[in-house]
Amino acid sequence: MDNNTEKYNDDDLLSTIDVSKILNVSRTTINYWVRHYLLPCEKTPGGRYKIRYIDLKKFLALHNKSNRSKLKRQISKYKIAIIEPNAETKNNYTSWLSNDYDVRGINNIENPMKELSNFLPDIIIIETDLKSSKINGLNILALINENLDLKTKLVFFISNKYDEDDVVKALENGACEYIRKPVGQTELKVRIKSILRYFIDI
Repeated sequence: MDNNTEKYNDDDLLSTIDVSKILNVSRTTINYWVRHYLLPCEKTPGGRYKIRYIDLKKFLALHNKSNRSKLKRQISKYKIAIIEPNAETKNNYTSWLSNDYDVRGINNIENPMKELSNFLPDIIIIETDLKSSKINGLNILALINENLDLKTKLVFFISNKYDEDDVVKALENGACEYIRKPVGQTELKVRIKSILRYFIDI
């Protein structure tokens, strides 16, 4: 913890933004600790987490990074949703990842929010160029950011084109990764492990 912790009392309720600044980790990491690693919290009427400072201290004492302890996830596999218009590519991704993750291909690409909300994936892989006049990858990202249940999910963009402006827009609006096709099995697995390690693990 940083020196700013001196201003907090044990009974103070902190937002996930406050906690992320104290610990120098992402807000997404804090949300994952709450949902999957049993970090105690209270929930506001708007669906936001509030964490009591004493509970945060106890949690970190139990999972001391200096001892290299890793939190044990409370569910067996991370869930990955794939939004990809090419059936063969979607099947390839599913085949490559299904041994390690709970993977689901999204069927209604032009209106994917209902399927995403029902599945509540940890990672959402999106092909940015959906060849649709109604929606594209950035549109879907905007809808995800407006949804309280999905806005903290990890969004992974894969694209046939690699336009710098699109990359910047995606990353500035919350995407965690943006890579260019074609992507092979080994690279996809490694990149997913990398973003999970960066955003989730202590």
